[in-house]
Amino acid sequence: MRKVFLLAFVIGLALPSFALAQRTTATVRGTVRDATQGLLPGVTVTATNEDTGLVRSVVSNESGSFSVPDLPIGRY
Repeated sequence: MRKVFLLAFVIGLALPSFALAQRTTATVRGTVRDATQGLLPGVTVTATNEDTGLVRSVVSNESGSFSVPDLPIGRY
């Protein structure tokens, strides 16, 4: 009986860590370039959720890269 209790306890400790692995957000990453493929730093990039209207804006870095993290699932 003691072994069964210990096993159930260990499994109970492990289950919450599996639940944390389930993400409900995403990150959009990219690079801003002009028509000649030149990198564009300092450009404001906006992601708008078409269903909820949620708006997130970021500015591209010195190499034109941007990242919009923790976006809830949806159409952008």
